[in-house]
Amino acid sequence: VFYHQQKIFFQRREPNQLGVDFLADLPTNVLDSFRVFYHGKPIGNNGFGAFQQQKQNGSGVIWTLSEPYGASDWMPCKQSLNDKIDSIDVYISAPDSFKSVSNGLRQSIISQGFGTNLTHWKHRYPITTYLIAIACTNYDEYSDWVINGNDSLQIQNFMYHQNDSSNRVKAALAVYVMQFYESKFGAYPFRKEKYGHAQFGWGGGMEHQTQTFVSNFGFSLIAHEMAHQWFGDKSTCHSWAEIWLNEGFATYCSALSSLYLGRKSEWDNWRFGTKNQIINALPGSVFCDDTTSVNRIFNGVYSYSKGAWILHMLRYQMGDTLFFKAMHDYIQDSKIAYNYTTTEILKQHFETYFGKSLDTFFQIYYYGKNLPEYRVRWWQIDDTLRIHVDYISNQTPDVYWSMPLNFTCRSWDDNKQQDSDFIFSNTSISQDYKIIYPHHLGQLLFDFHTSILAKVDVANSPEAGYNYNAAIQLTPNPARNEVFVNEQKYGVTELKFYDVTGKLVWQINQNENWAANNIYGNLQRFDICNLEAGFYIVQMRTNNNLLFYQKLIKQ
Repeated sequence: VFYHQQKIFFQRREPNQLGVDFLADLPTNVLDSFRVFYHGKPIGNNGFGAFQQQKQNGSGVIWTLSEPYGASDWMPCKQSLNDKIDSIDVYISAPDSFKSVSNGLRQSIISQGFGTNLTHWKHRYPITTYLIAIACTNYDEYSDWVINGNDSLQIQNFMYHQNDSSNRVKAALAVYVMQFYESKFGAYPFRKEKYGHAQFGWGGGMEHQTQTFVSNFGFSLIAHEMAHQWFGDKSTCHSWAEIWLNEGFATYCSALSSLYLGRKSEWDNWRFGTKNQIINALPGSVFCDDTTSVNRIFNGVYSYSKGAWILHMLRYQMGDTLFFKAMHDYIQDSKIAYNYTTTEILKQHFETYFGKSLDTFFQIYYYGKNLPEYRVRWWQIDDTLRIHVDYISNQTPDVYWSMPLNFTCRSWDDNKQQDSDFIFSNTSISQDYKIIYPHHLGQLLFDFHTSILAKVDVANSPEAGYNYNAAIQLTPNPARNEVFVNEQKYGVTELKFYDVTGKLVWQINQNENWAANNIYGNLQRFDICNLEAGFYIVQMRTNNNLLFYQKLIKQ
């Protein structure tokens, strides 16, 4: 270790720390530096490999992937998420048949003789340690350009030779993704330099700042890693506990790029696939509660899919205009630009445009492990469709968040499918809705357009329209051939039907005209086929002789 051209004393401390003893106390607020010379073969065991020497198509290749804890495997650094490096210069000595890749702009390739070159890369934006990377092999180099008036941005690609032709076609789509992201989130954060891709031997991608590493050039992978340049690189989560601010955002931006760039089938597959994935997984929170586990930090269900669904539901409630304004203002916030960010800062930006607190929303979907559940029951009488919805929190303690509810009524007229969409405001945990629907309803679909992350139970049942705040209630109303009485709390022993004059016209006693088999759970069925059409007051007597009254229309 050299300080001002002098060797100074250092110690190796566990675990893997370098302690330096300066010659005197250093003055505050004075720019200073020291130099560390080191060598060795990196172990590369932390995280996803950190430093790898492999073969690709018979040629040697070296690549790094330091996220989350692997940077110190191959370079001395302050491995912290709260102290970005202001700039870097990287020099790589390698065989002259190879091309060496790193962050920022390539400054020079200088022959050193003996069949080797020295390649210099320079990056002049703040960067966190895990986003520094190198790669080296016999790459083919090819560039695309994003043209914006008189300005242009290079997308510099380093591809394995054996896949070059097909990869060039796929990589060109990055131009359109870049244009889409810039239209929504503002200029590419590192426009003074470049963006690029380099192939490597890990089965996915890694968003190294200005130089993404990819295993392939698939559209969703390109879009995911590019989104990180805004969400993860420009503004980085301040703790791995909030990794969704990187991964949930990149996941959703990738899905949105499919929607907005005309790849609707991929968008549909993402919505349905990730929703089923989350519902069928074990309960878990988006907030990462164990940052010592790499697998928990990068859990595909919680940090990626469920994190993305937080954004999807906010967009559903806010609409595109307000949602993208909030996203733009958040990522352009000077407090977090080229710095670190938190979920609380994000929430504040969305609350500004949403117009109310999102505390409960984040309590349910960010911190909460269990998903809420919607229990939907429907019943059709002629052209009137009644729908009853119960919201079941499944949280501890129970909390409720109001969401717009979308229903799709599906019928088949002349063997042709016909869908009609309805959206209702949901303002309470138990709510009834009525729709005038002149077709025979074949199927009621809840959240057919996949905008709400919740478990759903939909069934055709006479419980639709039942007021669960009432002690006892007849349903449906109006009724034609049968009525049902919820008797879970009291038990019904007698029904009396009075006409408008107050005259008793019909009476049903317990065990008389009762259905032989009760297949409706807590609902007791009564046959009223023999009751004449008209208006009635129904008196219901319970086991303990309580009396309840309800108006009933018999059709």
